[in-house]
Amino acid sequence: MIQAFLDGAGNFVILQGSVCVVGILVAPQFLDWIGISFAQLAMFRLGLLAAFFHSGFLFLMILLAYFDARRTVLALAGIFLAANGLLTLVTLRLGFRFYGYGYFLSALIAFAAAFIATGHYIRRLPYRTFVRNNVSVVH
Repeated sequence: MIQAFLDGAGNFVILQGSVCVVGILVAPQFLDWIGISFAQLAMFRLGLLAAFFHSGFLFLMILLAYFDARRTVLALAGIFLAANGLLTLVTLRLGFRFYGYGYFLSALIAFAAAFIATGHYIRRLPYRTFVRNNVSVVH
């Protein structure tokens, strides 16, 4: 099961990472083609990086939900909600140069928290599978 997780994570990183790298590289031509100001190039690229971490966060959330770690999933969603709300408000007050950093930082923080939580959960997977959920063993 762990090998299947690692294979899926590797495929995800390669696919999502490739899309983000291509998007970052062709961003100037794309923004010009759709008529968006070049001044928003940095924000667009930052949004692509944030989307990479956000999709990684969602991947890990789905994995934790599969293992029925509802409290962990709820806590991680709360971390993302709080971080996104707070950091977006802060970066909005800092001005145009900082637009997008709130979402990027909140996605990065949530991904890091989910990565740590998933690693902890997978390390304890045999215990959770064979001991904690076994009705013949008293907790």
